Amino acid sequence: MVFCKRCGNELQSQDAVTCPHCGKLIKETTSPSKSAPTKRPSSVWYLLPIFFSIVGGMIMYFVLKDQNKSMAKKGLVIGIIMSVIGFIIYGISYGVMMSSMSRFY
Repeated sequence: MVFCKRCGNELQSQDAVTCPHCGKLIKETTSPSKSAPTKRPSSVWYLLPIFFSIVGGMIMYFVLKDQNKSMAKKGLVIGIIMSVIGFIIYGISYGVMMSSMSRFY
């Protein structure tokens, strides 16, 4: 026998969704994956790809891909962009250094 937690009356069926006497919801009808709201990860995660470029972006992606797929993808993209920016800065500074070294030879 199953009883209502609100009014204490016996339920007609063990599969009852609501109590026929008081109307209280007995069982959730939503799927288990949708019943619990997921907590969004902290924005501090974005510091990882900013400071560690592609490696930080990959770490962020693999840690957060099950919790928040879009945030994980954004972290990976930021990591790739930071790597490209690093290569550009390196190339420019190397070119400037080589042009200044050519004066001495």
